[in-house]
Amino acid sequence: MNVGSTPKSNVIFSSKSRHQEASLHACDSYNTQWIIDSFDPNDRFERQGEPVKAGEPILLRHCHTQHYLASDMVVEKNDFGQEYEVMTHDFCPHYKTQNLELEKKGNITVDVPTKFQQDQNVWSFETAPNASFMASIEDLQKFNIGELLADIKKFSEARCSADTIKACFAAMDESSSKCVDADDFRWGMIDLGYNLSKIEAEEVVSHFDSNKSGMINYEEFISQLC
Repeated sequence: MNVGSTPKSNVIFSSKSRHQEASLHACDSYNTQWIIDSFDPNDRFERQGEPVKAGEPILLRHCHTQHYLASDMVVEKNDFGQEYEVMTHDFCPHYKTQNLELEKKGNITVDVPTKFQQDQNVWSFETAPNASFMASIEDLQKFNIGELLADIKKFSEARCSADTIKACFAAMDESSSKCVDADDFRWGMIDLGYNLSKIEAEEVVSHFDSNKSGMINYEEFISQLC
């Protein structure tokens, strides 16, 4: 996935702040290209192309629109809970003190930015805490089915009874076959309060699907779970 941004228009903008949006894109394009700028405007030209140190404050400038990636303390609710909104917008002061200081030193030119971006535009690259994090995305996405089932069992014991789970899946079972597919199983678990991904739901269904029908017998699932 690539972080990208699209020029602001009457129909395309960030949902909360109404600034230029920033979002994830599956395909690589010019809208997903960014330039790393030094936080200090006096060093931006000289630092272009140099390595970036971990923890160093940087700015991420969008190639297409020339605006900086930002995150303000605007809470947005999504599938992961409450998070701060990310957008593409320049947060910089409006006063001219920095310009006058540069003019006094004789450093100001038309090629050098004269304003510092504010905290909303400041980012940094961080290193992993230890070597165990040196794994591919595919490896990080893997999970143990036994640990997942144990976690679901722990959730069900704390939050809902076997009858509640059965009633939830029975409401989806229009054919009264006592079986549901992976999508229905996933949304049933989400309705019960357990956030299950599509891949996790498919793995659970496959684990219980001895005849390879693509369905899970929810009564068998409940009997093993409870």
